[in-house]
Amino acid sequence: MQKHDKKCLYFVPRILLKDQFDLELLDKQDRIKLMTYQQLEAILMKGEKEPTHYDFIVADECHYFTSDSNFNPRTDISFNWIMRQNTSIKIFMSATIKGFIHLLQYVSPVWHSPIRLPQDYSYIDKLTFFTSEEHIEQIANEVIANNKKAIFFLSSVELTYKIYQDHKGHMIFAVSSSNKHFKDMDHTAIERMIGDKKFDTNILITTTVLDSGFTLRDSAIDVILTDIFDPEEIVQCVGRKRVANEQDYIKLYVRDWSNQQINGFIKKLRDKFDNALLAISNEEQYHIVNERQNDNSGIIINVPVGVDEQGNTIYEKRLSITKFARFEYLIYNLYPAILNTSYKKYISKLFGFYYSMSGQCEYNFMSKESDNLTAYLNFITGKALLTTDDRKALIETIHATNKNGKLLKGIETLNGVLKEQGFPHRIMKYSTTVGDKRYRNAWKVINPQE
Repeated sequence: MQKHDKKCLYFVPRILLKDQFDLELLDKQDRIKLMTYQQLEAILMKGEKEPTHYDFIVADECHYFTSDSNFNPRTDISFNWIMRQNTSIKIFMSATIKGFIHLLQYVSPVWHSPIRLPQDYSYIDKLTFFTSEEHIEQIANEVIANNKKAIFFLSSVELTYKIYQDHKGHMIFAVSSSNKHFKDMDHTAIERMIGDKKFDTNILITTTVLDSGFTLRDSAIDVILTDIFDPEEIVQCVGRKRVANEQDYIKLYVRDWSNQQINGFIKKLRDKFDNALLAISNEEQYHIVNERQNDNSGIIINVPVGVDEQGNTIYEKRLSITKFARFEYLIYNLYPAILNTSYKKYISKLFGFYYSMSGQCEYNFMSKESDNLTAYLNFITGKALLTTDDRKALIETIHATNKNGKLLKGIETLNGVLKEQGFPHRIMKYSTTVGDKRYRNAWKVINPQE
């Protein structure tokens, strides 16, 4: 750019990411101006001087416009400003760009089809699903006891802080600057991590404040854990570690979510989505339903459009296009795609743990139920299950059901469940004689690893 006398305005979504880039671009800041999207939004909200012309505008981690609209009501401001810069060449980058592409259908830019780089997750050695806060504590204890290193991405700030307090001497803690626990961060350690791209403790525990762009280069990090639901955010979390070589592997722990929970998410989103659409189709009814207030979805915003004769600002209700596109993408695209399979299977496919030839997934599963099942399988291994009554407890403990909740009893189905959930145990059918009686369909649980 210096050779051609060009200037670039480069946007990132996180202050810590900007700090890291600032160090990398120290000798290029006369040509590349770094800003967070939030800085631009604050400037525009306050009516301050906007950035002057730049030949290139790079919107890094551009999924920000839709994903952060979940908690930031201003993402449409930075998006609309960037799209209005008609004399600048705009470059949008993200590893999870589908939601952003959905947003682009509501504007009319001249744009090229995305250039997609292949995603290689072969460095993920093992995928494990967990189901509870107790499992997070269990994994934290294992990492610390074995003197390993891990990154935990959690959706709840309070849970993040609680676990940090429990293991303070072994963790570095990071949240956004707007959070009440920001003061409890070790800012010296954070600054050192930004520069070194590694941390000194066993575990970095954080929220989505570090889910985008931030880079860590440390082969000692061999565990990444997240309880975040959105698969695209999980991709961002996994991408925070840069692999050093072909021997640099990680174990990935992801919280499992049931179809019932996902349907609950969709219902809540659709109720808010349909309610917000009232403001466009029938504003009077929208005011009645919401008692003259805007609903709490954030899809509807009040935009100043002028001043009346008394000098009062006139507002018009409009859609926040980034929030609207986000809801629509989740309700009609992403969540149904997950429900068409299952959460475990969707995540397994995403990270290369699904084998199309066999139709099987390869993962481990932690839950109170699986803990009970492990204990039961170990107890019953090698024992003859001669009759239907003998097999009843095993069938009920595995608890494989069809879509209607009917308990499945076939040996192939039960073995498929054990394999899919990562158990080494298998059920074998054999013929045996006990006393004078012949049993042609006896069952026995075996464990090939023993």
